[in-house]
Amino acid sequence: MHNLLGFSQENSSSSNEVVDDHFSTSKNYFVSDKILVHFLQKEFSSTVWSFIQARLTKLGKNAASNMDELSMTADKNPPKLVKRDLFGRDIQKITYHPAYKALLKIAVDAGILSIKWNPTFRSVYKGQLHRMGFSLAFIYGMGESGVSCPLCMTDGAAMILDKYLPPGDSKRFIEHIYTSEVEHLYTGAMFLTEKAGGSDVGANQLLATKVGESSYLLNGEKWFCSNASAEIKLVLARTDSGIKGTQGLSLFLVENSQFDDSGGTMEYVRLKDKLGVKSMATAEINFKNTQATIIGKEGEGFKIMTEMINLSRLWNAVISIAGLRRCLIEAYQFLCFRHTFGKRALEHALVRNKLYELASRYVADFYLTWKTIGMLDKLEAGEDEYQSMLRVLIPMVKKKSAETSVYAIRECMELLGGLGYIEEGVLPKFMRDSMVLPIWEGTGNMMILDTLRACHKGDGLEKLVHQTKESLAKKPGMNKELANFNYILGQLDTLEVVDRETAEYNAKEIFEKMTLYIQLGFLINQEDRESASWIRPTIHWLRHQLSDKKELIKSPITTEEIIRMIAWGF
Repeated sequence: MHNLLGFSQENSSSSNEVVDDHFSTSKNYFVSDKILVHFLQKEFSSTVWSFIQARLTKLGKNAASNMDELSMTADKNPPKLVKRDLFGRDIQKITYHPAYKALLKIAVDAGILSIKWNPTFRSVYKGQLHRMGFSLAFIYGMGESGVSCPLCMTDGAAMILDKYLPPGDSKRFIEHIYTSEVEHLYTGAMFLTEKAGGSDVGANQLLATKVGESSYLLNGEKWFCSNASAEIKLVLARTDSGIKGTQGLSLFLVENSQFDDSGGTMEYVRLKDKLGVKSMATAEINFKNTQATIIGKEGEGFKIMTEMINLSRLWNAVISIAGLRRCLIEAYQFLCFRHTFGKRALEHALVRNKLYELASRYVADFYLTWKTIGMLDKLEAGEDEYQSMLRVLIPMVKKKSAETSVYAIRECMELLGGLGYIEEGVLPKFMRDSMVLPIWEGTGNMMILDTLRACHKGDGLEKLVHQTKESLAKKPGMNKELANFNYILGQLDTLEVVDRETAEYNAKEIFEKMTLYIQLGFLINQEDRESASWIRPTIHWLRHQLSDKKELIKSPITTEEIIRMIAWGF
């Protein structure tokens, strides 16, 4: 039994210790993760797997060792705004603790951005770049959440610049994104939010005045500007105050110079004192005749920015499941070596019940997220049929993974008891960091509205429904699930004929149920001999959640089944 569990099952305990002498933590977050390793090895060609495995192994070791100390240090020493120098001159400078720079260096050395934007890699690994980049981002996210935001924004900014700027202009920026030297790195940012708007971007008021063929001056304020000191700032502004809503918005590139040749400025009003992701600077910014270059055409700004938002929503999902995985493992390892009431904490029935629930939520969100990322790779490889499906899936996966992360990390804290509440450990930081995930890149309500709109446009929902029904039909004993899924689809059809307010009011429950059925379909298709250890119990858990008559008396899941389901090698 020792080989299966990774630890001795002897009920050794001492008179006064929190965990027994066998307690140990992971040495490598990639090598230890059987679920991730199994999934990626199946997804990648042997050539890609050989290449990316080496990088993941190196980063996994880093994430399990020095990244924790750097992350905690950067969190406790957030960025500072220096508005003037010794002689009273305006300098508008944001300074960072060395730990933040060290975390950025780890990301650059790992190739999280270069794997996607180095021209050689883009040519050789086309059709697999997102899965490669996000696999590195996932391991990185198990160690640090705050710096993941600038990485996300930089990836999105590179995509926009590559697509909409002339090649010569975009190259000047992108070569600083795939650099192997952190000193040469340019990071990106996306400035949408204003006081008047929030999620209602169409209410934005920042004005852009044309002064040249593609040159404009920006005037107004942005209210939430994350990665505020980014070298590449993408800013939404209104080119014609007479055109209301998102139709009047255009997208602009602002380079990181607070004082430009025209005398214009970009003033940091203050840095936000945030609950979490404290290592990264979020500011309020005043633009005063700030020089900017238009991207695309006037009036196309929101449409272009939406492309970046869709990518950043997938980043949000990856960081959500990464944080959950880390906290689940923290709780699991503690419970393996904690003794209470005469036996290991892991062996208590209620503890196993909770781990079963949390592991099921994780596995379901893991495959929903990664299958969506895989579709994005296929779309960029020329398989256009995935575009409409992604339009439905991306807001769905963003909402589901973010909400699961917040709930599950809190539950993991409770599994550690009072120890989980102590700032010396990593769980409080992950808890605080996770709270922003349902808000970033669109709140849960916005995701529901986006999904509702997507279902009424194109054939994405129809394709997903067809896939899900096929999966349910090939799995024996799923007749009830098929019938219930058809009932949910009937309710969805009703939303098309009722008034808008009634449709929006009822959409949440319908889409949340649909998400569970789509997850069920993905899991059925992914199950094989090895993954059955974690997929099969997750399917059972999902079926129980979807049942209209839940069995209240169930056979307890065993300790051995929990260990196989967590699928983590010490």
